[in-house]
Amino acid sequence: MYAKVPVAKYLEIDQEADTDRSRVRYNDIASSLEESGNPVRFIGIDADTDENGSTIATPILQTKSIAVSRALSDFEVLTNSNGGPVSGVDRIPTALHGYLKAVCDEESIIYSSDADITQLFKLIRERHPKFQTYPSGVDGINILRGFARIVDALNSVWNHHSMAHPNEALIGEPEASLTANAVKTLLHYLDAKLR
Repeated sequence: MYAKVPVAKYLEIDQEADTDRSRVRYNDIASSLEESGNPVRFIGIDADTDENGSTIATPILQTKSIAVSRALSDFEVLTNSNGGPVSGVDRIPTALHGYLKAVCDEESIIYSSDADITQLFKLIRERHPKFQTYPSGVDGINILRGFARIVDALNSVWNHHSMAHPNEALIGEPEASLTANAVKTLLHYLDAKLR
């Protein structure tokens, strides 16, 4: 049995996949189908990342952080609502912040309890073993420094022009899409680099 679902639904299902309740539910589905003459060898699910060609697919990250999965799921739900990317753009920094903390924790990189995204990203670039070498001819350090400047600049957007706070002057839709796509690109890269 196989289903391809929107990214938001995939993230929601993924978040609950390893719970006892879900195991029972999936076993019940398989048993019911088998009793009706349709045996199930596996139950699989995939994220439909081709939902909207104008945006970068929300990454399916290799992390056990519920906060990260929930923030990405919330982003998808809010972005696909009537409010568009402006409504969900504040969830993207939450996902990135949680993801960077999880990476630091997994690699035993020490950080202060109030470390922001920029500080965590710098620690990972400087201390994580997988960021110490890059393929020949690729100036990975400068590329990541460029992304660090982008992330740092976006802090103002999130704090003063998003729904993270009761701001009156909200970011425009094109800028909200740019913001979300930039961070999703960075998350895709980090997740691939750290595998």
